[in-house]
Amino acid sequence: MQARKKKTKRSDAKQVAYEKKIAALRANYIERRFGSTADQKATTAKQNRKRVQDSVPKLISTIPTRSHAELLEMYQKCVKKMVGRNPAEISSAVLNLRDAILREWQKRTRSLISGDDYFEWPTTDAPKGDGYLSAESWRAVGMLSALGYHVGSTYNLSESERRHLLDQVLVIPLPPLNDALYMREWAAPKSAARLKKLAETIAALTRNAKRRNSNWLQTACGEWESDLDYLHKSYYIGRFHFDWPVT
Repeated sequence: MQARKKKTKRSDAKQVAYEKKIAALRANYIERRFGSTADQKATTAKQNRKRVQDSVPKLISTIPTRSHAELLEMYQKCVKKMVGRNPAEISSAVLNLRDAILREWQKRTRSLISGDDYFEWPTTDAPKGDGYLSAESWRAVGMLSALGYHVGSTYNLSESERRHLLDQVLVIPLPPLNDALYMREWAAPKSAARLKKLAETIAALTRNAKRRNSNWLQTACGEWESDLDYLHKSYYIGRFHFDWPVT
């Protein structure tokens, strides 16, 4: 009886060893024939990057004819690809597209402020909802929402995403929203007036939310105040002397 058990154990061990050998041979064949899974993923990623790289010049050529809503959607997609990455890790295609959008915004804002006869012709197109704001919505919620900055659990932006957006608001040519007076309030990039407008906007949003005294707004208020403190420490202290807004 014991001899049969030992023989069975040896047979089981041989079977396991045999199956492992077959699996190793199969894996080796697949890798030699098709490449490893890691290689396949790397190849696919490389092909995707090349496809994007090749499509960007054509996309950039259409920017002057794009609507404000389309440009904002394109810009927000660029930002998502930039957040949390070192400059060296960001695709040149993404940077080129973003820069082209900023140049177009600068051009349109100058036309708006100078009173040139520039306006966007209305359209009857009604694209399906995609999570981005419509042109009408920007005017209701303002510059920050138009650029994708939100707080609270509804949008669930991370702290790094929110602060990247705020950093950009301070330094980029902004999209032409509302009217010339509104755009003048946002002033020039990297100016004290731009920082003051940004800080006052966030502080006002916080105060208004506190007056509503809703539990679901507590998270939003906490994130606004945290972001306001970030702006104060990063851009105000040691540089400017205007009265910092309170919440």
